[in-house]
Amino acid sequence: GTVNVVGGEAYVEDGDLWVRGLPVAKIGNSYYATLAEAVAAATAGQAVTLIADTTVTAMIPITKNVTIDLNGHVITDMVVGDRVFRFATAGVDLTIDGTVEGSGMTIPGEYLTSFNPSQTKYWGFVRCDFPRCSITLNGGTYSGPTQNGSMVTTRYPGAVPEDQFSSVTLN
Repeated sequence: GTVNVVGGEAYVEDGDLWVRGLPVAKIGNSYYATLAEAVAAATAGQAVTLIADTTVTAMIPITKNVTIDLNGHVITDMVVGDRVFRFATAGVDLTIDGTVEGSGMTIPGEYLTSFNPSQTKYWGFVRCDFPRCSITLNGGTYSGPTQNGSMVTTRYPGAVPEDQFSSVTLN
């Protein structure tokens, strides 16, 4: 078969396939060094599967229907002043599959006893500011201090007709 590696290098040694660059995610037989690269490469409807725990330091835009299969791994949120995933357009679906034991997302740090803007760092995991967004969390553990918001949020400025509402589903 064929193996594609983005952000790394594949090689065969003594009949075994090895990948340098420590990929953290894959789509089929294509491996990616970062979750952001994998999400960007996914086509509408594809699943991005984590193959290692990963730390995310920059927001990942959601521009198409995609599933993030945590596959027993954890995403650590180190995105300062934003969420890990933020919708960049209306009418798309994000599913996070945390059904394999050990799956989840976490925010490091301690809870603050009072709000202090200079200490506000990590805002949560998913945000949509557009109509007709669908966010589904299937299983998993989502924990940590969100100093400026909820872990998952949908909001849209202005009035939105009922048929344009966004949804959050927790299974």
